[in-house]
Order: sequence, then C-alpha cells, then structure tokens
Amino acid sequence: MAQVFGCTVPRSDATESGQGKSMVDACLANHVPLFIWSSLPSSADLAVGGGNFQLLDQKSEVNTYLKVSGQPAVTLFTGAFTENLFSQRQIVYNAPGRWEIRYLIAPGHMRQPFSYIRKDMGAVAVVIIRHWSDARWQEKLTEKPIPTCSYKITGDDLAKTISEITGSTVTLPVGKITKMWTMAVKYWNYDDSIPPKILVDLGVRFHSFEDFVREARRS
Repeated sequence: MAQVFGCTVPRSDATESGQGKSMVDACLANHVPLFIWSSLPSSADLAVGGGNFQLLDQKSEVNTYLKVSGQPAVTLFTGAFTENLFSQRQIVYNAPGRWEIRYLIAPGHMRQPFSYIRKDMGAVAVVIIRHWSDARWQEKLTEKPIPTCSYKITGDDLAKTISEITGSTVTLPVGKITKMWTMAVKYWNYDDSIPPKILVDLGVRFHSFEDFVREARRS
C-alpha cells in the first residue's frame, strides 16, 4: 500500500479541517502505513491571545484528530511559502528596474521562517518514506511536529537579495499594524533549528532564498 501526503486547499467549499479529517479517515479505511500531513500549529499552541486564526486553527483541528485516530503519521509544520512571492503577488512592478515587496505581516527587521515548497517538500517526503521502516527513525519522526522550513530571513533581506541578484531596486514599505502582524511578531517563530536538524540528518539538502531568486531569474 502506498504512503499518502496530505495537504489542503484553502478558500474552497470544504473547510481545511474537513478536508484533513477526510484524508485521515480514508487512510484508516485503506490501511495506509504512513500519512505525511502538511500542517500548522494552532493559535493556542503559539499562545496567541485575543482570538483565533482560521489559517492556523482549521489545520490544527486535524492535528488533534490525527493523534487520537490511530493512523501512523508524520506531521510537518510549514512557514510562509517562498513561492507566494509570485503566486500571491507579494512583489509588484512599479517602474523599469523598480519593484516593491508587499508581504507586510511582520516588520522588515524580523527573521521569519519560510518553506520553499517546490524544491524541498518533495525531498522531505521521500526521505521520511525511505526511513519509515527503521523503528529508530520512526520514533524520532513521530515524537512531535517537525518545522519543515528551508530558511529564516528578514523582509529587508528579501529585498536586498533580489536587488543584489537582479540589479533592480527593490523596496519593502513599512506596513500598518494588523492582527496578523501582532501574531507573527509575538508568536510565530519556530524555536527549533531551521532547517530542522532531524531532516538534515536524514540527508535533505534545503534550498535558500538566493536559490529561489536565481532560478526565477533564469526562467
């Protein structure tokens, strides 16, 4: 029986918690030996006061469901997706040779965790599957959710890196304080080493933001 990698589709007819629970149920019904679940911590896990965040809490409902389900699983916590810079229009063209980053959930000087999904997530899934039959690694991989982030970088350094590689002028304007900003500044910053040591030890070679910019420039 094949292993299953689970990720949800946001802003769809089915909630992300509903999608995730359905995947767990399907894995159980089909005796799947390993479910790799791409998730996020809950706002409670991050000790966020003053309300919940659907972005976090719908996925975290599945984390709780998974723990009591009996389904063998590895849970991966992601950071901001590197690819969102283009897919979510977080960088916009202003004039010839001038761009502006509009990723404003945290101050420009704050280091934030990012996951380079296209380059790194597949490699992570492969090494987990390859080592799953080793009881020692299985115990380590299921001990707690793994912060599967490729690197940490500040917003200011995002702009600086793009400028240095492309020769363009890239700016990061000061954003206004929002609920998401407050949450990111106070709480969302994984304590574990980034990239995570357990996955580096398994042989994953994580990529950097510089790698992303250079590849984007070539394409």
